[in-house]
Amino acid sequence: MTIKEAVRAMIAGAPVVYEEITYEKISGLVCRRAKKSGTMKVRAELRDMCGHSVTVARLRLVEWKDEDDRARAADIPPVHEDGPTPQEADARAAFWSGQKVLYEGDICTVSAMIIRSWVNYNYWLELELTRVSDGLVREAWAGSVIYRLPEAAGDSPEPL
Repeated sequence: MTIKEAVRAMIAGAPVVYEEITYEKISGLVCRRAKKSGTMKVRAELRDMCGHSVTVARLRLVEWKDEDDRARAADIPPVHEDGPTPQEADARAAFWSGQKVLYEGDICTVSAMIIRSWVNYNYWLELELTRVSDGLVREAWAGSVIYRLPEAAGDSPEPL
């Protein structure tokens, strides 16, 4: 499956197959930087049929369950968007640059961006944050993160 197909499958909520197991849908797309090449690797977050767990899978190994779903998803209009919001642009810049951010009083780095389906063919951007002090990993909505650190945080703000 390509990234475009995965986005359409996620918006359609269509069932998919990975390693001969059927999953309810693609619940998100996880974007990480490859350590060696610095390029972005996209993985599909697959929700199981019971809705209790997810599996993260390589896109090229994910397939449509039904060809009818693929045809139906081809008719889904593109995402309604006037360009990235300021928070989304800041989140992407922090992700690519390794810039430190502030979340709930902790200095963190953005280790992944997670795109999840929302309503009306739109999406929700969440971030996987790694706390600098001890490596704790947590998720947060991109709009709840402070991207320009105050001078008092011990780190000089980095321009975006």
